[in-house]
Amino acid sequence: MLTTNLALKAIPEEQPPEPQQSYLLMTKADIPAFLALQAKVIAALPEDKKHYLKPRTAEDLEAHLSADMPVIVVKDHDGKIIAQALVTLFNSPAAKNLGDYPNIGTDPKAAVQAVQVDPDARGKKLSEVLLNAAKIEAAKLGAASLLAKVATDNDSQKSFISTHFTKAAENVWDKAGRYFANYFQVALAKSEPLLRPV
Repeated sequence: MLTTNLALKAIPEEQPPEPQQSYLLMTKADIPAFLALQAKVIAALPEDKKHYLKPRTAEDLEAHLSADMPVIVVKDHDGKIIAQALVTLFNSPAAKNLGDYPNIGTDPKAAVQAVQVDPDARGKKLSEVLLNAAKIEAAKLGAASLLAKVATDNDSQKSFISTHFTKAAENVWDKAGRYFANYFQVALAKSEPLLRPV
């Protein structure tokens, strides 16, 4: 059982599931497309929901990729990025916005962040593709658990639950963003996953 000042739930270990759709790992050449999708997603959010995303800069993404941290993308048949997410080890020099996470999960820990789906591509379960891919990529980095922070009023929590994440801490005040968040976690398999990005 995990211990902290928050009520936590033990989580079972699971094998990373196969993504329903192919995913790729972003390269530096894809940074402008990442930023364009990020801007589109933020613009589509109502004013009172903009706290869902902490925008990344080109410099943030370059540092992330230079530290060998994966950025997962899904592209449409024309090669346009329609979904994206970052995976970060907590001890990575590229780690950003992880300081307020409660003491949950098993070390070494990783976080999935900036999960974004093109508003025109919603309803295709692309969030689930990203989250399943994040489990695979985090396991390849050697992480024992994968964590995520989601605003309590964000409907995307359903995607975390459907991909076997469990709530580890609820209604935690995010001082920087000034909103309440739920924290999700999933234990990762220790064996090398059989799947590779395309």
